[in-house]
Amino acid sequence: MHLISYGEKGNVFVSHLSNLLQVPSFITADKDKRFDQQISEIINEEITSATGPTEIYFDPKSETYDVADQAIFTVLNPSRYLKYLDVVRVNYGGANETEN
Repeated sequence: MHLISYGEKGNVFVSHLSNLLQVPSFITADKDKRFDQQISEIINEEITSATGPTEIYFDPKSETYDVADQAIFTVLNPSRYLKYLDVVRVNYGGANETEN
């Protein structure tokens, strides 16, 4: 399972959930610090950085992106941020699961 987020509150939630479930997550660079503190208190865990199983796939301050040219981006793109997600990295470089 992979968790993907692109909003400030969603990034916080996904980061903590991925740490609890020990699954990889892909988030954008922004996090809501107040919400992060509240969630940390609720689940009683130490605040961790995004260097664990969480990978920042889009940073609006950076102008360089490592993006594979994937047809799935058109399907996954309800938000302008999801086009920067490298689906090959999410699938651990595996084959396209939609092909027969």
